[in-house]
Amino acid sequence: MSSLVNSGIELIDRAFLVSSKQIKDLDITTVYPWFQVLSESYPHLSRKFQAVFVSRNSDNQPYLMIGLGSRMSIQILSSKSLLVIRIFINEELISEHHEVIAKQEMPYLHTFQSLSRAFGLWKSKFSSEKETLPFLGGWKCNLITDELNEIARFTLPELIIQGQDGVFDVFSLAGEPLNFPETDQYRSKQEEWEALALEGSVSFVPQEKGYYEGFNLIQRQLESKKVDKVVLARKALVQLPDLNDSLPVIYKISKNNYQEYSYYFRWNEGEEWIGVSPEVLLVKENHKIITKPLAGTRKISYGNKTEQQIIEELFMDQKENTEHMHAVKMMMEDLQHLIKNGNLQMDETKCILKTPYAYHLKTQISAELKEDVRAFDVLSLIYPPATIWGVPREAIQPLLMQTEPFERSYYSGGLGYCRLNDDANFALAIRSASFADGQLNVYAGSGLVETAAAELEWNETLTKMTPFLNIINCP
Repeated sequence: MSSLVNSGIELIDRAFLVSSKQIKDLDITTVYPWFQVLSESYPHLSRKFQAVFVSRNSDNQPYLMIGLGSRMSIQILSSKSLLVIRIFINEELISEHHEVIAKQEMPYLHTFQSLSRAFGLWKSKFSSEKETLPFLGGWKCNLITDELNEIARFTLPELIIQGQDGVFDVFSLAGEPLNFPETDQYRSKQEEWEALALEGSVSFVPQEKGYYEGFNLIQRQLESKKVDKVVLARKALVQLPDLNDSLPVIYKISKNNYQEYSYYFRWNEGEEWIGVSPEVLLVKENHKIITKPLAGTRKISYGNKTEQQIIEELFMDQKENTEHMHAVKMMMEDLQHLIKNGNLQMDETKCILKTPYAYHLKTQISAELKEDVRAFDVLSLIYPPATIWGVPREAIQPLLMQTEPFERSYYSGGLGYCRLNDDANFALAIRSASFADGQLNVYAGSGLVETAAAELEWNETLTKMTPFLNIINCP
């Protein structure tokens, strides 16, 4: 492992800060057209890797991160008995490590442990001015099989722009002059996207009958007490034959639906991943961590009911409260092993998160980590959380293999960044979609407990697809 993580160190350490630059019009409303113009200016970088990640800082203000190109990346592939770790420098494979492991049902423990070791060793090799360099990427929520498949990828871009309130740090590892978009260029792109009408058709996988069959199978397991909660997902297939990429889609969605996160990720001109997740999986700054599990949902409008009536119903609903209780309990139990003096704080307990399409029950948990605990160590214990998987963890995969006729990929995985100093921010990748070849795949799931009703769960997943489906004109 040490030979892997030492590879390419000298190349990264030659990264330099070009400037702390004022870009006053770059914010959540303009970031995607601005990014599109920037990407067109650097096609040789864009074909390798493109990313926009908008989160919130400690003052709850938008923090923007943009990446182009791939100076270095780490890729992890996994099967039930093998873990493969690959390091790339300038897209060239320079090292590969194979680790035979005991047969596993979920790949995340070994994946995150490997990432923790890699980042820990990298950190010790660099000067302090490089410690804020971010690796952007994430991991997938795929079911583990005997076949070797990619499970995680993180990339150190060649061009990095990060900051807030019009002030941005710019790193260049590409060693070339930088030309940022002119105002008229990205404003023109913004006007073009505003006028763009998205015409398409929608179908679902599984269709309603198949979904109900899967629901009934899971319900029998719930009733027999073999499981306490299962998150069952489905997806909408949106045909958009006239659309070349998904940047106009995430631009339109982010205008009204940005809450905690907005993001766009693409590697090697392949599938694009976009989303506006409202759920914080993990924020780590120094030794402090925050997580905000969401579980329990009610549509924003129910007939003639007032907002207060809908919120009161959500607070009183047995099914939604049971679902939330399982999510919080599992998260608290997982974190206990890593916390300094065992001191976990529930900063907010079962409060309401209001989105434009739904109300959610949210609890915010914070803690101080033990000295030697890294971000990926935390993820190795808390992922997958009950909010997207189920309880108990080890019993869920066989059920999903029978009831979800598709791969989740990055949906319900994690997307975000980890810096060399181990500060990290990861969205739980819900309210997310993939795009390739004119097709947008929109994913959503809901938590099933013993008192769940099939029709209500089907409708809840449709509610969660609303940010995407509302901007599509269907015949």
